[in-house]
Amino acid sequence: NPTWIYSSLFPFQNSPSHRTKRVGQLELADHHSTLLQGHRHAGAILGAEETATDPEVAARINIGFPQLKESRSAQLKARLEHLKAQRSSKELEQLARTNKLIIDLDKVQRTYVKTTGQHDLRLLADHYGIFEHLFGSAYFVPRVPLSISYEVDGDSLAPVYNGNVIKPAEAAKAPQISFDGLLDPITGQAAGQDTYWTLLATNPDAHYTNATAECLHWFIANIPNGKVGDGQVLAEYLPPFPPR
Repeated sequence: NPTWIYSSLFPFQNSPSHRTKRVGQLELADHHSTLLQGHRHAGAILGAEETATDPEVAARINIGFPQLKESRSAQLKARLEHLKAQRSSKELEQLARTNKLIIDLDKVQRTYVKTTGQHDLRLLADHYGIFEHLFGSAYFVPRVPLSISYEVDGDSLAPVYNGNVIKPAEAAKAPQISFDGLLDPITGQAAGQDTYWTLLATNPDAHYTNATAECLHWFIANIPNGKVGDGQVLAEYLPPFPPR
């Protein structure tokens, strides 16, 4: 809802995120604005300040791939059937009783990545303001997990996790990238046909000459079925460099 601001009490500065229409001494703020109610007394302003936001302008927009899912009832049914099968397994019971039951952590990780992992990444990006910094009110949910590792000293790898630090010396050469290129990001199932992907590495904060522009570090197009090495390199890998 629009908010009226009385200019003689609270000067309103126009900015790209504050579009206003002046009507005499009043300004109508269409976007995010501040309402000050009160009066002057001995050079001071007495009153209460509150913030009003247009819900249509501030609404979050998903710019990523949607994902088709089974109904909640179907998911619950499948989960209950799985639990029932696990509990009725004599083999699992025997292994557990003899302390020989081993949990396959790699399988647990794969299941996590395919289920709640992608949503946790979105929450992390929201928490640290990454989406807000890059896209404003827009966001996306990562649908295709990337495995990224930098080669260190020729015989070891420095993997990229959610927020770990990769030193410039470790990132001097292009990293090893892998992902499931046969996965349909919308259905979450096998694509059933050849797929082609594009890989971009970009820095939104460190352009050479324009502080509001991004810097392209890597660009590979037409990657067939997730085979990064077979893609078409349109921009060679540019290692990270110190900010201006």
